[in-house]
Amino acid sequence: MTSYILTSDPNVIQRISDGAFIPNDERNFDWREYQEWLGKGNEPEPASALPPVVQALTADDLATILVKKLILSQSDITKK
Repeated sequence: MTSYILTSDPNVIQRISDGAFIPNDERNFDWREYQEWLGKGNEPEPASALPPVVQALTADDLATILVKKLILSQSDITKK
């Protein structure tokens, strides 16, 4: 059975089975399918209350990543 989850945008829902984001647009087959699903008494899962976690990187962290990915050499980092 297909199920859906609300998103932080009230005009977009997400289909759980494949992760597709479906905009509120009557021309969109998936949106019409969602409306039909609602009409059968189904309810979507609530939107997550937590925003995605974003980790800030320091300049040193970024330099370490770039060296590991062979984008920069260690000597590039120590040049001023």
